[in-house]
Amino acid sequence: MWEIATNLSELLGGLLLLLWAITGYRAGRLVFRPTSARLRRSARLSLTLLAVSLLALLTQLVTVALTWMHGWVFAENRVVLAVPPILVGAVAVLVWSVPRLWRIGRAALGEAPAAVPGSERSAASDPLLVVPIQATAVGGLLDFWVVFVAHPSPPYLRDVIVGWTVLVGATALLWWRQRRRQRRLGGPQPPKRPGLGLRGLRALAGTAAVAAVLAGWVGYGLRASRLPDRLAMSSMANVDWGRRSRWHAA
Repeated sequence: MWEIATNLSELLGGLLLLLWAITGYRAGRLVFRPTSARLRRSARLSLTLLAVSLLALLTQLVTVALTWMHGWVFAENRVVLAVPPILVGAVAVLVWSVPRLWRIGRAALGEAPAAVPGSERSAASDPLLVVPIQATAVGGLLDFWVVFVAHPSPPYLRDVIVGWTVLVGATALLWWRQRRRQRRLGGPQPPKRPGLGLRGLRALAGTAAVAAVLAGWVGYGLRASRLPDRLAMSSMANVDWGRRSRWHAA
């Protein structure tokens, strides 16, 4: 059971990143829907994607709990590093994003097509709707990093500081970006959707930025964990005498 829970947790890390990234992207594109009917359909689809993403997160929490049942040492990096960022983002989604999506998508399905008024575009581009979902995608990235890539070991202070700095910094940048988009796209004139080439360049730039951050993080970890060229055999500092922890003693 422990091996199944651990392997499933690693697979769910990648699935969470994928689901929340797709949902966050779709939430950011709501404002470009040309008619009220399409806006409402898109909001309903985003709610469905959110439900699937939250179900995947709940499954991840169950796998972490099952791993914890076999000993704290097997689950501590997940509990300390992987779960809190994405869980905080999910709570923010439930508090702010879901009610706003529900209000946008609650109109009748048979509504006649009509241009989206400025008030609805402003609501569809509200940072409180979009940013919590995108911030949870960043939490999914951190979850994937911890459970699948890095597998950090204690002490975790440095990893906690780095992870929460990434989450808070990314959320602040996403908020600033979305606030500007709301001012620009929520006016009386319908927004012009960027061309395919511009969207491709933006996606490439975003991917390159994420890759650069991850490469720097990996490089720092490799350098910090490298053994020195020489070791003094007479040194008795930082010796592990094999003391049993209370978990093993139990």
